[in-house]
Amino acid sequence: MPAIVDFRRNALARAAERHSNTDQDECRQGALALLVLQRAMLAVEDLGGLLYALEEPPSFKRLISYDLNDLSAVFARLFADPTLTPALFGLAAAEAIAAERGLDDQQREALRQLSAITLMRVDAQLAAVRPFWDSLHDEAKKTMHSLPFIAGRYVVEPPGAGMISRALEKAPARPFAVSLTTRVNHATKNVNTEVGTVGLTGNDVARFLAAGEAALDASEVLVGGRLHGLQTNHAYTVPKTYLDQLAPAQRAALAGLFRDSDD
Repeated sequence: MPAIVDFRRNALARAAERHSNTDQDECRQGALALLVLQRAMLAVEDLGGLLYALEEPPSFKRLISYDLNDLSAVFARLFADPTLTPALFGLAAAEAIAAERGLDDQQREALRQLSAITLMRVDAQLAAVRPFWDSLHDEAKKTMHSLPFIAGRYVVEPPGAGMISRALEKAPARPFAVSLTTRVNHATKNVNTEVGTVGLTGNDVARFLAAGEAALDASEVLVGGRLHGLQTNHAYTVPKTYLDQLAPAQRAALAGLFRDSDD
């Protein structure tokens, strides 16, 4: 997973750079914005798949058999149950830190503070991820399966796009894309094409990028803590990811504990 996180982070950065360096052609801007959306959503899906697989009891089968509704449900459960996030991330609670042997009072207090900061950061990352997933995972999936998009300008500018233009109730700010989703009702033998829109402005792309980076940061905390716990046979860990946010005295108290490890 650490290698996958690095791969996803580099891919997202490349897509964002290509978008920022493109010319003023609206259609090309929109196409490259869709690429940022796709790359960001892949990172979010990786995180969601891991969280779904790690719910009790952890299951490799769940990791390779989830669907999009499963990931929507696990993100919803994270916000409905405040105990689920620290449990899935394996973050040490105050009780676990108090029970750990070989620590002095200063170290225990510093570890409690570091664990609290880590949970706060992860909660903020998940808060960026969930609305992005809920609003756009269907559209992002279409970019991966060759379903059609039309550049918004061809729908709102003359001569228009016929029924597609008429089906568009309100056009968002440009650039945007129009997605076409065709569904077949085999019982009635009817075919219906739904018309949707995806905003692709600079603000939209910034939101895609922020959600993707939040998912990658959360994945690093999740995997780092879980991996260290497996290696050392610990049920809970305190990642050092946000060690620099502790007060100097607290960082000094933990210096010996983190000298040769990640958690």
